Amino acid sequence: GEASAATHHFEIAKAIGPNNRQALNGLTRASTIKELFMLLEIGGNLEAANRLEEAKKTYQQAVDLDPLSPDAKTAISRVAKRLTKIKFSRLIALGYSSLGLRQFNDARSAFKSAQRLLPNSDKPNQGLVKVEQTIRNEKISSLTIEAKYFEDNEDWGYAAQSYQQILALS
Repeated sequence: GEASAATHHFEIAKAIGPNNRQALNGLTRASTIKELFMLLEIGGNLEAANRLEEAKKTYQQAVDLDPLSPDAKTAISRVAKRLTKIKFSRLIALGYSSLGLRQFNDARSAFKSAQRLLPNSDKPNQGLVKVEQTIRNEKISSLTIEAKYFEDNEDWGYAAQSYQQILALS
């Protein structure tokens, strides 16, 4: 059908100008159009089924087959963005989960990884601030218990030092 007609016209253009880049590219693209459409259809089905990694690989095959195909480029870009958002969400969730378990280094690491994925998002910064606030609040709680202990033992110098440390953190 259309692919064979395109091939015929590009063959004529190539015969007229054997080094015509447009004719050579068109001839290559016309010869792979059926396979390209098949890959785009398979990729679309995989994407619709949320099998995004497989869809991305299939779309990459389509781009490799025809680097000039806007459909293949758009599809792989769309799936890559979806995968990035999923990974980002998982990293944010991991950061807050680690924070809840008081695994502060793991929380920081997850939030920083998320920040690298989507640098314009506020969520990683909010998580990093929450980590530092939690650490500070725990230090204040610990110092308050310490100061109370010193007060109970009438060790006013150490109690005052504990309170000064609390003020420095506040």
